[in-house]
Amino acid sequence: MTVSGNVKIAERCVSFSLLKTKQQVLPEIQARRSCSHSPGSYDSMNMNCDNTKADMSCKREFTNFGGQFRNFKTSGMEECARFCRDTEDCKSVTVRRSDGWCWMKNKNGGTYSLRDNRYDSMNIDCNNKKVDLSCKMD
Repeated sequence: MTVSGNVKIAERCVSFSLLKTKQQVLPEIQARRSCSHSPGSYDSMNMNCDNTKADMSCKREFTNFGGQFRNFKTSGMEECARFCRDTEDCKSVTVRRSDGWCWMKNKNGGTYSLRDNRYDSMNIDCNNKKVDLSCKMD
């Protein structure tokens, strides 16, 4: 396996691609849109990815957030949420309960929200803190 690119680029490397046919590693100075990608002739990945458990407290069962910018098969909501968290512009996800199919969204709540028992959805960053109602006017 050979490494392409000069030393200065390698020092700033934040992701890399492996060309499968040539077994050649290509360092990249720009992060990929997601932590890993395998389109066929090459595999790519970012050097630093957050593989900690995703906060599932925002999960909305039986809800389908509309709209998408990317979709793929996962093992379920946890994996889908981790991919979203490491993907630029991903704000929320919807997962089909039957097979783990994941749809990434670029808006919190997607472009719309529908009740649907086939799907679960969640915003990646959410605020579940109690709302201060001390100023509520009766």
